[in-house]
Amino acid sequence: MDRRVVITGLGAITPIGNNVCELWDGIKEGKCGIDDITLFDTSNSKVKIAAEVKNFNPEEHFDRRNVKRLDRFSHFAIVAAREAMKDSGLDVEKIDKTRFGVAISSGIGGLKTIEDNNETLNEKAPDRVSPMFIPMATINMATGNVSIEMGAQGESFSMVTACATGTHTIGECYRIIKHGYQDVMLVRRN
Repeated sequence: MDRRVVITGLGAITPIGNNVCELWDGIKEGKCGIDDITLFDTSNSKVKIAAEVKNFNPEEHFDRRNVKRLDRFSHFAIVAAREAMKDSGLDVEKIDKTRFGVAISSGIGGLKTIEDNNETLNEKAPDRVSPMFIPMATINMATGNVSIEMGAQGESFSMVTACATGTHTIGECYRIIKHGYQDVMLVRRN
């Protein structure tokens, strides 16, 4: 069975805007998201610029526990997913949760968590590495956290295919809906 597939909602966390309206305004204004790196010390690095997400405060979106237990990339995924679902107009309570899936693509998972725990391992001891290291760092945690947040019980997966990751994920989710495997797929691409 081939079905028509449509995009019904958008969400965004980007270097030029932390929601869809800010992103679109940034595009129209020709805003550049590249600036000095602020999230870590660059004194020993040749690279001093990057396209960082700016002015994102997880405390505005999460309780204290989830600020600490989720890596920054999961914060971004959940906030963008919330916006996309709201924008879609879909009533989550009326969706068959077993036919509602989530797919999130990224080149890597919780890079800050990986960096912090590597530093702890090298400067302190292996037993000082956080027991939350793997649950915070792996790429599929953003997908899992969004699935939990949305109550999605359908297909849940993450893709990592280098520079094609975002397009690959959108294409795969298109196929999943078109051929009737799922009714709704919440997709995030980096």
